[in-house]
Amino acid sequence: MSAPVSSSPQRSAALPLIGFLAVSAIAFWALRIGYWSRTFEEPFSDIGDYITVARMIVTQFTFGIPPDQMAYYTPATPSAIAISIWLGGAQFEAVYRLMIQTLAFAAALALALELGKSTRRPWVGAAFLAIVALSRPSIFWSYKLSTEGLSEALLMATTALGLRAIRTGSPASAFFAGASAILLGLNRPQYVPAALALPVLMAFCHWLSGRLSGPAAPPRLLLRLFAAGMAGLMLAWSPWIIRNYRQFDAIVPLSTTGYESFLWDSGAGSIGPVGYTELRLSDGEVLRQFGIRNIQRLAQRYPNEIDRRDFLGRIAAAWLRENIAYYPSLVQQRLWRFINVNGASGLTKVPREALFTTLPPGADPAAARRNVLDRILLDKSPVIVWLALAGLALALLRRPAVGLALACLWVTPWFMVALVVTAERAVEPLIPVTIWLALYGVAEAALLAWGLLRRRLWPQAQPTAS
Repeated sequence: MSAPVSSSPQRSAALPLIGFLAVSAIAFWALRIGYWSRTFEEPFSDIGDYITVARMIVTQFTFGIPPDQMAYYTPATPSAIAISIWLGGAQFEAVYRLMIQTLAFAAALALALELGKSTRRPWVGAAFLAIVALSRPSIFWSYKLSTEGLSEALLMATTALGLRAIRTGSPASAFFAGASAILLGLNRPQYVPAALALPVLMAFCHWLSGRLSGPAAPPRLLLRLFAAGMAGLMLAWSPWIIRNYRQFDAIVPLSTTGYESFLWDSGAGSIGPVGYTELRLSDGEVLRQFGIRNIQRLAQRYPNEIDRRDFLGRIAAAWLRENIAYYPSLVQQRLWRFINVNGASGLTKVPREALFTTLPPGADPAAARRNVLDRILLDKSPVIVWLALAGLALALLRRPAVGLALACLWVTPWFMVALVVTAERAVEPLIPVTIWLALYGVAEAALLAWGLLRRRLWPQAQPTAS
C-alpha cells in the first residue's frame, strides 16, 4: 500500500509568502501608530464640519446641521465619526483612527490575497499589502477624520469583494460588494458611477471568466450575482434616500452640494479666451457677479436647501452652456494635474511630504532633506501613473475579468473628479491601487519577456505556467 502524498512541500513553499504578509502587517501598524504619536493637528475646515454633523447624529440622530444644512454633507464619514464618539467619548479621534485603519488593514489583506488568486501571481498580489503599508498618502490621511481614509478602506473592501464574487460566483460576496460600493459613493460621490455599474459588471466578468477557461456560467447564476449586487446596493442606499425624501419631499440621492462643487473652481466665470460679463439663467435671472463666495451669498436668498440646490443647478447649466467648447480642455488639464501633482489641497496644517522628518520652521517639506524612513515611503508620480495604465492594459489582455473590475473601480473615479473639481486630494485614496497596477505591469511584462526568451534559447523546455 503506497504512502499518502505529503502536503509539507506546499506548506513549505507558502511559508515565505506568509512571512512576507506578516512583515507587511507589522509595517502597516508600526508606521501608522508611529505617525499618530508624533503628529498633532486641530480639526478644521471640512473635518470640523464632519465632527459637528457627527455630534448631531449622536445627540439628536440628525444627519445634518439644523436648520438649513440637513443634507449638505454625504453621510458616511460623519456616521463613522458618530460611531467613534459612541465608542470612545472624549477619545473619539483616536478611536476613529483605529477603527478606520482596522477596516483598511482587513480590506488590504483581503485584496492582496484576492489579487494573488485572481491574477495567479501570489507574490504580486501579496505585494499589495506592503504597498498600502508603505504608502505615504495612506499614512498621512490615516490621522485625519476626513473622507480620504474611509474612501481608501471602502475602495479596497469593494474591490476585494467584487473580485471574489467574479472568481467564485458567490452571491454573498456580490451582495456585500454592492453595499460597500454605494457606501463608498455615499462618502465620495465620484465613486457612484462605478458602484452603479458594479452589479452588472460582476455578473458579466464571471460569465467572461468561465467562457475563457471552460463552460460559461449558467444564466441563472449570473442573474443571482446581479440581483445580489443590486440588493446590497439598494439596501445600503435606500435609508439615506428615504430619510431625505421625508426631510425635503424631494429626491436627494447623495447631498445638496453637487452643483456647488461643480462651480467651485470657476465661480460661474468664463474659462474661455474671451470672458463674459453676464450669465443668463433658464428662469430669466441674469448673473453679473461671479466667484464662488458671491454665488453662495446669492443662494442664501432662498429659504431652504432644495431651492438653493436648484438655483445652483440653474447656474451650473448656464455656465456649461456658455463654456462647453472649453470644458473638455479643462477636464484634460485637471487629469494632467492629478497625474503630476500630489497634495492635500489645503486640508492640512502638517506636511504631507515629510511624515517622520522634523523640519525647521519655514522649511519646504517637498524640498527638505528627509530621513531614511520618509525616503522609502511610496507615492504617486507621473511614471507610476503611466506604468499603472500599462499594467491595466496588460491585465485586460491577460486577465480580462480582473482588468475590467479594476478599470471600473480605479479609472472612472479619476474622470468623475476631473469633471467637477481640480482638487488633487480627491484621487489620494486611489494611489495604493495605482502603485500596485504599476508593479503588476512591470512583473507581467518581465514574465512574458522571460517566457519568450526561454522558448527562443531552450525550445525543448516546457513553457512557463500562465
